[in-house]
Amino acid sequence: MTPSKMVSGNNPGLSDPRSRPWVLRSASGSSISRHDMPAAFIASLRQAMTEAKDIERLYDLWEQNVDTLRTLQRYSKEESGIVTKLVAHLRLCAVGLVKQAGASQASQKESVARSDDPVARRIIDKSTLAISEAKRIRCKEHLRYVASQPCVICGRSPSHAHHVKYAQRRGLGIKVSDEFAVPLCATHHHQLHNTTKEREWWQERKIDPLMIAGTLWRESQKRGPDTAEAVTKEPIHYVSDSSAAPTESSTP
Repeated sequence: MTPSKMVSGNNPGLSDPRSRPWVLRSASGSSISRHDMPAAFIASLRQAMTEAKDIERLYDLWEQNVDTLRTLQRYSKEESGIVTKLVAHLRLCAVGLVKQAGASQASQKESVARSDDPVARRIIDKSTLAISEAKRIRCKEHLRYVASQPCVICGRSPSHAHHVKYAQRRGLGIKVSDEFAVPLCATHHHQLHNTTKEREWWQERKIDPLMIAGTLWRESQKRGPDTAEAVTKEPIHYVSDSSAAPTESSTP
């Protein structure tokens, strides 16, 4: 048996990861650099995370490289625990970007307040602020309605109400609005949560989850006053306790 097959175990196509080039990818998925040593790849990723200009690019950069990190940690004894260490760095970078965005928003508001134009003082285009003031709707009745529908992939029941993560700008530890929920059976729900590229997962199945979510939301709101009264609006808190990981909530 050749050395490469001994390392690869049950997967003959997997060679020793320490001898392969490690590709660092940008937030868009394009190749930035190739590294022969894991330590060089990790250092470059850490630097790229530090230099991310906004939180969206930071998260996208992480998602493009997290699978490589997991593979590296799985097969490289020298880099044991590296994913945990980089998650901590991701958290620090995210909190720093949020604070910068908050300071920018405060500056914009102060500038408008000091404006000599009375119209400018009254009207603030919130879409231009660094941090949006959008609300995230919470409605347990709607989620129950979504879960009562068959899985949008296979038609099986019962279903879970899955929140489409890319429907809104991501906050630290906060799910998107309940209006962006679609029914998925346990099998497909688990499968989706195991991918870091949700948009591509839906595109491969030629399904638009946002269109389905919108239809279900309109249907549930027409069902009666109980559903409408159960709707609450939750403000987005982009700054969270630094001890909390910057990911979507672990609940479905």
